[in-house]
Amino acid sequence: MKKLFLFSLLSIFLLYSSCKKEEVKGDSTLTIDVNFTYGDEAFAINQVYDYEPLSYNLKIEKLMLYISELKLVDSDGGSHPFADILYVDASDGVSSFSATIPEGSYSRMEFAIGVPQSMNGTQNPDFDAALYSPNHALSLNNGMYWTWNTGYRFVLIDGRCNTDPMVDEEFETLLSIHTGKDYCFRNTSRNLNYTAIKDGTGKITLTFDVHGFLSSPDNVIDIAVDNQSHGTNEDLANRVSDNVIISIENN
Repeated sequence: MKKLFLFSLLSIFLLYSSCKKEEVKGDSTLTIDVNFTYGDEAFAINQVYDYEPLSYNLKIEKLMLYISELKLVDSDGGSHPFADILYVDASDGVSSFSATIPEGSYSRMEFAIGVPQSMNGTQNPDFDAALYSPNHALSLNNGMYWTWNTGYRFVLIDGRCNTDPMVDEEFETLLSIHTGKDYCFRNTSRNLNYTAIKDGTGKITLTFDVHGFLSSPDNVIDIAVDNQSHGTNEDLANRVSDNVIISIENN
């Protein structure tokens, strides 16, 4: 009888422990801010910057991009989706996006730059970008869809360059690099040390260095020569796509 009692007590304890382990976690609100810099400077549309190491002057007139498949990975390796697709326009300043995630500790953030093939319509003859609402990231209102090329731009950079600022102030060279197509899609990840608190709020900032889009230590683009890509010039589009990934920091 005593053994039966002890066995019953142990069973109740194990059942209680199991229920505690399977207890559903609460939610926490996370905001991801997307910010732009130019090297160590704040970035602004139409601001004139030094383009080193080539001693040019550069001003960016338009800069937009897509962040997709964004998810957070917890300390146990579990993956938690944050957003399928985000549209970011640098002219808006800091762009903020919020979502709920389970409470807990997070060690990594995974995302991509570009529009995944499943959302891009390049393989779907029935795809119609006009069906997206005006506020959707993939809306035609954002000016990121190539109607002639049946697909989205991933990163859009338009601007002007003065290749000899010591002589004059003329920005004589047009810069227009629009990456896109599946070969420009880039997956990446960043380490985190973030704890989401139940019913709490938190923030992570992704910072893009615009100078780094065009000039990284191993990949300096001479924008006086290589300055046009619109679904063509695959080499330049890939070089910019690689640089964008390197340029991203988080805190």
